[in-house]
Amino acid sequence: MRIGLLAPVALSIPPEGYGGTELVVAMLADGLVARGHRVVLFASGDSRTTAELRALHPRALTPLGYDTKEKYLPLEARHAEWSLAQASDLDLIHDHTKTQGVLRAASVSVPVVTTIHNDFTPERRTTYLAHAKHRYVSISKAQASRLDALNYVGTVYNGIDLSAQRPRARKEDFLLFLGRLCEAKGTHTAIALAQRLDLPLVLAGKVDPVDREYFEAQVAPHLSDPKIRFVGEVHGAAKWDLLSRARCLVFPIQWAEPFGLVMIEAMACGTPVVATRYGSVPEVVEPMVSGWIADDFEGLVEGVSRAAHIPATSCRGWVEARFSAEAMVEGYLSVYERILRGAS
Repeated sequence: MRIGLLAPVALSIPPEGYGGTELVVAMLADGLVARGHRVVLFASGDSRTTAELRALHPRALTPLGYDTKEKYLPLEARHAEWSLAQASDLDLIHDHTKTQGVLRAASVSVPVVTTIHNDFTPERRTTYLAHAKHRYVSISKAQASRLDALNYVGTVYNGIDLSAQRPRARKEDFLLFLGRLCEAKGTHTAIALAQRLDLPLVLAGKVDPVDREYFEAQVAPHLSDPKIRFVGEVHGAAKWDLLSRARCLVFPIQWAEPFGLVMIEAMACGTPVVATRYGSVPEVVEPMVSGWIADDFEGLVEGVSRAAHIPATSCRGWVEARFSAEAMVEGYLSVYERILRGAS
């Protein structure tokens, strides 16, 4: 197959730091190439890939200061238009931008399919519904159920590269919260849980400007507790080290998160996930195999206790069977084949 991948240009592919969508696109591009397909990656020029790279913008935009919607969107729109104009020598375009591919698919000479990587903001919901017959891929069944009027041609779970990570059997006695420090992610609940259990808690993640008030009111007052440690945003080896050492990853989300890549990253390290029952959590976490699912705060308390009895090999086996990069690539190839056969 001749496959075009239309990536966002806010960050490079793969990203230098955090970037869930960008990591997925990087793995997908390299995985498709490894299977013998011709792949063109439309991304920023500082991206690294085994695919053919075509770039309008020489560098990713966010590090250059294009960090607001008003600054960024016009340049991403140009990137999308420039990229899609080159579709004639491809069999299919797989779009990973939020709405740029959706808005322009009708003018493209080959099929365009869009993976919805993010939540349904009111603006995006309006755009998707206005183009409900466009081809969409969800990253969880829970995500698709929240806007079921769309033409979904498949659900493909995100995957991760398991080759570089090995499960660590001996865990240390601390809880880990890894993600944005905000109300939707339940940072305050993680703190309350650690204090209830009298366990150390490591908070690793960024505080976006929009969440600064929440952080100052709900998180900062607890940082005087010697058992609550905020280490900021972590990447690479530092992130994997925390994930592999933690007793469990606490994922007390308060919203319908479409997937939550950090859950399978923890499992890859042999670390169980104790999560609240929102969004994709029931699809990702298997109780007493890879973690625990809680319906309330007391359920989280119970989950931390139960997680201590889940072997690292059990967590690793669960993610190997369902959430590897290879499984993700195979899932997308099945979607592409159905589209090209005219099944959707």
